[in-house]
Amino acid sequence: MKQDGLKVWIEISHAATAHNLKMLRAEVGKAVQIWAVVKSNAYGHGIYDFSPVAEKAGVDGFCVDSVIEGETLRAHGIKKPIMALGTTLAELYEIALAQNIIVTVSTWEAIDALASFRRHHRRGPEFHLKFDTGMYRQGFPSAEVGAVIARLAKEELRPTGVYSHLATAKDPESDFVRQQLSVFREIIKEFDAAGFNSMMYHIGSTSTILLRTAGDFDMVRAGSGLYGFFPSPKILMKSNVVFEPVLSLYSVISEVKSVGAGEYIGYDRTRCAVKNMRTAILPVGYWHGIPRALSNKGSVLINGRRAPILGLISMDITIVDITDIDCRVGDLAVIIGESDGQTITAWQMAHESDTVPQELLTRLNPLIRRIVV
Repeated sequence: MKQDGLKVWIEISHAATAHNLKMLRAEVGKAVQIWAVVKSNAYGHGIYDFSPVAEKAGVDGFCVDSVIEGETLRAHGIKKPIMALGTTLAELYEIALAQNIIVTVSTWEAIDALASFRRHHRRGPEFHLKFDTGMYRQGFPSAEVGAVIARLAKEELRPTGVYSHLATAKDPESDFVRQQLSVFREIIKEFDAAGFNSMMYHIGSTSTILLRTAGDFDMVRAGSGLYGFFPSPKILMKSNVVFEPVLSLYSVISEVKSVGAGEYIGYDRTRCAVKNMRTAILPVGYWHGIPRALSNKGSVLINGRRAPILGLISMDITIVDITDIDCRVGDLAVIIGESDGQTITAWQMAHESDTVPQELLTRLNPLIRRIVV
């Protein structure tokens, strides 16, 4: 849909979001909560544009990277629970408490800081503990669970949740998922034995939902599936779920040119016209998030036809071949999305530029206007 006054824009589909959440709910059942992972600008979809859509669709909570992100979500009217997955500096505990944002505690220093905060303020923010079950990234070592429980008891701290993260959840053939789940279940047993009741346990993601590998525990942190793409091609091959992409990226044709055979196109003259050609100039480039790796090999859709990218992608300009396409200045160019039955997906663009859709989408410039449709 063309947007007046905009050369480049992103559309966020409410219907696709609701559909994807329905698909995920059908897989996990009503007893398991689904929290939307909206960190990294909601995977490029726009955290403040997408989150109200997801809340209206019925997600149970939100996962952000920082308390600052959570605070601004509250300012944008989000009422559902919010959890900060990343490290929270002690000076932000007061904001977390005031805005009812759950923080992650994953180090001894964080326990000390939280205990100190509670001594001075008589209460502290709600928190979940994160344990490292084999990814060797964020989290207490699983071998230290007993010591963590002892310190919590000493400081009279009561977490409301415990979680971990899977290193190979996207690989259906991986045995390491089972190893991590076994470690995580042992951690849960120790907390149960110590009398920590009514806590939320979570380790699952879109991958575990689709592969039914994690049992899903009390909640899952859904990212890619909620946005309408599969975590990996292997999972796509094994799943019967049908997702709908939430994001579409558009531009318009700003100029049409004729290029004679033997002329070179774009910076550094990397592409020579082997015949007389018509080209379209699109006012979109790598500043907007189009991977420069797509130079001379990617394409866009114009009037249902693929228009190959010619030459190097510039900061704000991409040149495409429209020799065999009936189009003119002002016509729509689809960078990601659908045109007359043809599609270009984030997975296709990511594959052609040797990356993953998560990276490609999160690099879409946050200044591009997001429009909910």
